[in-house]
Amino acid sequence: MIYLIVNSYKMWREVKIDFFLFMGACFLLLGNVIFIIYALHLNIAFLLWFYHIAYIIGFISILFNYISFLTKAGKKVKILSNDLCKYRLLSTCIIMLLIPITLIMVTSIRNTLTIGILNMIVWSAVFFFLAHLETITYMTYRKDIPFYIKSDKRTSLKDFSFVEMYVSLINMYLRIIKDYLSEESIKRVYKYVSLEVPILFSPDTINKDFSINTENLIKNAEKISSDLRESAVGNALKLLSESLINEFSQISSEYLAKKYFRDCYARIKTIYEKSPEFKTLLKYMPKGIAEEDKALIMEKDELVEEYIEKLRKFKEVENIYRILYSTAGVGIVITDSRGYIIDANDEFLRLIKLSAGSVRGKGLFELFKFISEKDYNAMKNIFKELLNGAEKASSKIHVNIQGERKTFDMVSTPLKDDYGNIITVIHIIYDLTEIERTEENLKASLREKELLLQEVHHRVKNNLQIIISLLNLNIRSLNDENAKRIFKESIGRIRTISLIHEKLYLSKNFEMIDFAEYIKSLVYHIYSSNSVDARRIKPVISIDNIKLNITQAIPCALIVNELITNSLKHAFPENEEGKIWIKMWREGDNFIMEIGDTGIGMPPNHRENSIGMMIVESLVQQLNGEIAMRKGKGTVYIIKFPAKLEGEK
Repeated sequence: MIYLIVNSYKMWREVKIDFFLFMGACFLLLGNVIFIIYALHLNIAFLLWFYHIAYIIGFISILFNYISFLTKAGKKVKILSNDLCKYRLLSTCIIMLLIPITLIMVTSIRNTLTIGILNMIVWSAVFFFLAHLETITYMTYRKDIPFYIKSDKRTSLKDFSFVEMYVSLINMYLRIIKDYLSEESIKRVYKYVSLEVPILFSPDTINKDFSINTENLIKNAEKISSDLRESAVGNALKLLSESLINEFSQISSEYLAKKYFRDCYARIKTIYEKSPEFKTLLKYMPKGIAEEDKALIMEKDELVEEYIEKLRKFKEVENIYRILYSTAGVGIVITDSRGYIIDANDEFLRLIKLSAGSVRGKGLFELFKFISEKDYNAMKNIFKELLNGAEKASSKIHVNIQGERKTFDMVSTPLKDDYGNIITVIHIIYDLTEIERTEENLKASLREKELLLQEVHHRVKNNLQIIISLLNLNIRSLNDENAKRIFKESIGRIRTISLIHEKLYLSKNFEMIDFAEYIKSLVYHIYSSNSVDARRIKPVISIDNIKLNITQAIPCALIVNELITNSLKHAFPENEEGKIWIKMWREGDNFIMEIGDTGIGMPPNHRENSIGMMIVESLVQQLNGEIAMRKGKGTVYIIKFPAKLEGEK
């Protein structure tokens, strides 16, 4: 009875029928419970009345249920199988027969316990049958398959469901045209088909009323190879249908013959349209019967194939991205908009030294132990920027992973729905720990080399100063003025080189020297060592923002020293006034340096091959340059040399 209640409840909730069957089964179960309580000799007399009332309500409800099904509910759910309706009608008759039998037993048998036991035995058997029938009804509705009440030994009954649809269609058509065609005409059609397909249409396949025997047809079909069975049966039934239509069209018209067949097809379609095998039935319909349905099925098939192809390509792309995601050399973690982890790849798990199960569902803020509040706020700002509509956000953070300091560069990109809401956030995490460590080591090594280079320049400058001091001591012991002059010139040259090393020692850049600043200091020292008043001979320095390396700076400085010293000594005799200028600029790939004065110019007895000029020309050659002299009122030297020396990058 509980079995019946469960099945009838499913039918009521899903199919919207058999409510009264469910209600009646519940009342009958209640009656049985009351009878069991009464049978335990509790001497509660009024329970017997409740037992009879519950049974009467249950009988009436079940009877009413089956009568209503036969009138309208069956059509509502499109369960029009003749066998199914036949057995539900049989159920109604059994119930109607058992109700008076039960009443007779109640009035004739005095022993209440005997009546109750007989009732329970009889009605339990009936209820089991009803429950089984309810299961079949439910399956028929849910699966839309033809109803079979007999047990059948066929192993592939499902394969023949479209055959039964087709046979039902032909038999329906035969019932219509039998009133118009003679028996000889129908026999002639069957004979023609039997000759074409003898294995299927044997004498036992045709009933006496000329309808097709489905079971025998299916038995014959089982003799055919399984891979050819469907096409063989389908084409045979199609041949039979076309032959009947042609035979009927000879005594009426082709239009009328096809119209009647189309009407029968429409009725079959109403019953079996939802069946998976209905598409197979359409494949073997005669031409002009179900063209629209065939076109629709083909269109659906094309759409399905297109969808399957897209799905296959999507799966391929998904597999590619899954491989990239799993084997990427950077950490990838997927979170929701609040930072809770949905998934993470192997590299991320390696970085944080945890397993996949231990991180899923946790927040990034829980996993990372931030070194400082600044790093915590940087992480927080990433999510703020994304929530404010940013397409991408990134930040460098320093965290502590199980006692080890790590530096991560995190780039976060949101994935949004059609309304702009963030679904997930993909974080790509680059481990910069080793790079940062290497940078720190390089910086430390560079600082060490800078200190060493600074010490070298300092020591070179000090050694040159010692040489200058020694030369000055020697000058004091000399009486020859010419020798003193030579010593002083040498001291000037050494001081020029020493000044470059001093500038480099004091500068942060040990490779390049600011030449304009250096020349100002050099001119000051030249004026000072030669005791020249800068107000009488005014120095004019005009040098662009030019930086020279030490290889170029030393020759240029020595050239300036030689030419300026020479001008101060010879260009302004007898305390004449004037000016000396030094200009330097860049012109393309060359530097142009101009050194001149407004003095008396070169004397007639001036020797071009003097020691000073030989030194200058030698220094110009070191620069891979060239020198020109312009005479007149005063003397001007123009030196041109490449901005980069040969072999220099």
